[in-house]
Amino acid sequence: MIEKEILKKYFGHDDFRFGQLEIIRAILNNENVLAILPTGAGKSICYQIPALIQNNFSIVISPLIALMKDQVDSLNKVEEAAAFINSTLDYFETEKVLREIESKKIKLLYLAPEKLNNLDFAERLKSLKPEFLFIDEAHCISEWGHNFRPSYRKINEFAKYIDLKKTSAFTATATPIVREDIIKQLQFTNPKVFVRGFERENLNINVINAYSKKETIAKILRSSKTPCLIYTATRKLTEATAEYLRASGWNAEFYHAGLSADVRKIIQDRFIEGKTEIVVATNAFGMGIDKRDIRTLIHANIPSSIENYYQEIGRAGRDNEVSDIYLLFNNNDKSIQEFLIDSSYPTKEEIVLVYNSICNYGNIAVGNVSDKSIVIKKDFFERFIKGMNQNKFYSAINILINSGYLKESVKNKNDYFVKSLLNQTDLKKYIKNIANDELKDTLVELLRLNGASIFLTNSRIEIEKLSEVLDKKPELIKEELEELNTFGIIEFDKPSFDPSYELSIPRINDKYINLDFSGIEKAKNLAVKKLDMMMEFAFTEECRMKFILDYFGENLNSYKCGKCDICTNKLEKSDSDDFIFEKILESIEEFEDGISKNDFINLLIGDENSNLFTNSYYGICGFYSKFEIANSVELLISNRKIDFSSGKVKSIKAKAAEFDNVIELYNKLKTIRAEAGRKFNQLPEVICPDNVLKETAEAKPSSIQSLLKVKGFNQRMFNKFGEEILEAIKEFNSDREISKIPSELKRTFDLVQNRYKLEEISSALNLSDSIISMQIESILKFYPDLEISFLIDRKKIDKINEVLSTGLKDLKSIKEKLNGSVNYAEIRIVMAKQKLNY
Repeated sequence: MIEKEILKKYFGHDDFRFGQLEIIRAILNNENVLAILPTGAGKSICYQIPALIQNNFSIVISPLIALMKDQVDSLNKVEEAAAFINSTLDYFETEKVLREIESKKIKLLYLAPEKLNNLDFAERLKSLKPEFLFIDEAHCISEWGHNFRPSYRKINEFAKYIDLKKTSAFTATATPIVREDIIKQLQFTNPKVFVRGFERENLNINVINAYSKKETIAKILRSSKTPCLIYTATRKLTEATAEYLRASGWNAEFYHAGLSADVRKIIQDRFIEGKTEIVVATNAFGMGIDKRDIRTLIHANIPSSIENYYQEIGRAGRDNEVSDIYLLFNNNDKSIQEFLIDSSYPTKEEIVLVYNSICNYGNIAVGNVSDKSIVIKKDFFERFIKGMNQNKFYSAINILINSGYLKESVKNKNDYFVKSLLNQTDLKKYIKNIANDELKDTLVELLRLNGASIFLTNSRIEIEKLSEVLDKKPELIKEELEELNTFGIIEFDKPSFDPSYELSIPRINDKYINLDFSGIEKAKNLAVKKLDMMMEFAFTEECRMKFILDYFGENLNSYKCGKCDICTNKLEKSDSDDFIFEKILESIEEFEDGISKNDFINLLIGDENSNLFTNSYYGICGFYSKFEIANSVELLISNRKIDFSSGKVKSIKAKAAEFDNVIELYNKLKTIRAEAGRKFNQLPEVICPDNVLKETAEAKPSSIQSLLKVKGFNQRMFNKFGEEILEAIKEFNSDREISKIPSELKRTFDLVQNRYKLEEISSALNLSDSIISMQIESILKFYPDLEISFLIDRKKIDKINEVLSTGLKDLKSIKEKLNGSVNYAEIRIVMAKQKLNY
C-alpha cells in the first residue's frame, strides 16, 4: 500500500493512527473533506501523504509562518519535496520556488493567506495546475472561531479563480457552529466530515479550587513528574511564579512574548533538551514546539475558552505516556479573563486614535503612504497614546490590519536589509572614486551577491556569507554598512524586535474610516460565552473528558474516562457545600432588583463593614471563608441556579420578573411611539426602530442626557416623543418603587417618607441612631432623590456640609472638627446624601 510506504519513508511510522487512513482515502477519492483532529493527532499527515502521492504539486494554506517552516524542513530532511511562500521571501526567492514547482521538484507548497490577494500570483499558480488545495487552521475562516482571520475569507474566491475543486479543510478545534460555518464559507456540498481523536486516554484531568496558587503548584510538583509546563494568564504572573519556584529550589524559567526572539529560542531549546525541568509561560509558548514527554501540565488560571484549554493540554503526553493535567482556579480568574476580553475589543474612538497616532509618528500626511516601515519605539506610547494599555493597542492594530488599513512589516524582525540610495551609474562612480579599499570591497561583493535587486527594493543580505567571502568578522561588515548608511550611499536596516507597520492604503481622514463594529460586538459576545463555558467546565460534576468531547461534537453515549477527578471521586467537595448552596438560594430571594456580588458575599459571611447587618441572613455563613462563599456563588451562577448580569446577582425568578417588567414597559413605549407616528404622519419604525425602543425599555433612562446615551437614540427621536418617554418611564418606576426596598428596610423607609425625625425613628423601631443612619444610607442608594433634610436640624446639616467641602471624609475627624456638636449618625446621613449629589 503506497500510503504506508510514504508514511514509513517520510515520517518513520509503521502504522496510521485512528482515523488518518480513512481521511487520506476520502481525499484521494476527490471528496471535499473537513477533518477536525486535535493537536498531536497527526493532522498534517492527512494532507501531506495525498500530496506526496501525486505527480503534480498541492497547495497548503497556513497562517503560521514558524509552523510552515518546521513542516517544510521536516519533510525536506528525507527528500526535497516541500517549499513555502510567505512574507519572509523576496521576489527572487519566490521565483526560485515557482521554478522548482514547474520542474516537478516540489509536491507541497505552503502558502500564507495574504498571498491570495495577488492576481498575478494566482494566475501563475493556476498555470502550474495544482492537484489539491488544503486549508490548515480552517477555524480561521469562521467569525465564530477563536482566531478569525479575514484573509481566510479569500480562499474560496482563490480556489474558484484557479479552478481547483479538490479542496479539504483541517483544524484542531472546531465546535459544531464553527464546523457549519467552515462548510458554508468554503461552499462544500456533501462534504465528508471527520471528528476524530479528541479523547486523550493518557491524560488525567484534575480541577482544583485553589486559594493560594503558588503553594498549590508547589504541592503538585512535589508529587508529580517533570518535565512540567505551567500556563498563566499574564506575563507578570509567569515571572512571579517562576521566581517563586526557583526560590523553592526548582529548575524553572519563564517565557512570554515580551522576551526577545533569541531569549525565547534559548528557553525553548533548553526545555526540549531537558536542561530546564519547568517552564512557566503565557499561551505564547507551545505552538509548533515538539516536546513529546511533558509529564505534568498545569493551568494556574482559567483559560479563555475550551478550545484554548484543549489545545494547551494537548501538549502534554504526546509520546502517549500517562501525563497529569491540573486546572487551578479561584474567584479572581474570571475577572482576569473578563479584563483581557475588554482589552481585546477597543472602541471606535480608540481604534481611530491608534490609526492617527501611527500615521503621525511616521510623519505621514493624509493622501500619502509610508515608503518605509514605521517602527514603534517606547516613546510612541508616551507621546501619542499615554494611558491606553498595550493589550488594547495591539487589539486595535489587529482590527486595523484585518480591515485593510495597516499591515505588519515582517522585515527587520530577524534579518538585515540593504537598498542603494544611488542609481547604478552613480554607485559605480562612487565605488571607482572611493579611497577606502575595505568599503570598496564590501560594496563590490554586495553588488555581486545581490545584483540589481538592491536598486529596486530593500534586499535581504546574509552577513555570514559576506563575512565568509570577504574574510572579515561579521561585526566589521556591520560597521562598514552602518558607515555607508551614514554617508547616504545605502539604506541599512538591522534586525529589530520593536513592532513595525506599513499603511496598506494611503492615509485617509479618520471620518472615512469604515470598521465593522457589529462584527466586533458579535465577537466580544462570543468571547464572553466561551469564557462562561470554561467556567462551566471548572464547576461541572460530569466526567471532564466527556464535557470536552460533547463540546467538540464527538458524542459518545455513557462515556466516562475513568481517570479524571470526577470519575475517581477526587473532587474536593465538603459536606457543608449543600448548606452553603441552600442559604445562598434562600437569601438571594430577598433582593428582587439584585445585589452586587461583593455586597452579597459580605452579607453572608457577616462582614463588619456590610450595611445589611439587620438582614436576617447577615452572617448566616460566618463559619466559612470569603473564598469558599465566593466560589459557591460562582458555581451556582455557572449551573444557572442564580443569575448574574449588569454587575448584580439575583434569583432566577427575579430575573424572569425583570424581563416581564421590560416587556411591559416596552409595550407602553410602543403605544407612545404609535401616537407620535400618527402625530407626525410617519410609520412607527421611522419614528424609532424596535431595537432602539427595546434598549430604552431596558435602560429606563431618567433624564434627557441618559436617554440620548441609549444606543441608537438621537436628538431627532427625542424631539418627536422624548418627553413622553421620560414621563412614561418615571410613572412606570414610581409604580414599582416600593418593591425595591429590602424587607428589613421597609419600616424605616415608611417612617422617612412620613417625615419623622432621626431620633423619632430610632425610638419607634427601638434601634440605635447609628443603625438607623446606616439603613438610611442604604435606602438612599435605591432612592437618591429621597428628601431627608427634616431628619436632622438644618443648622447641623449646614455645618457638616461646610466641613465636607474642605475635603475631610473621615467620620471621626469631622466630629472632632465640629467639637462634638453633631453625632456620627448625623454625619453619615449628610455624607451619604452629598455623595449622591456629586
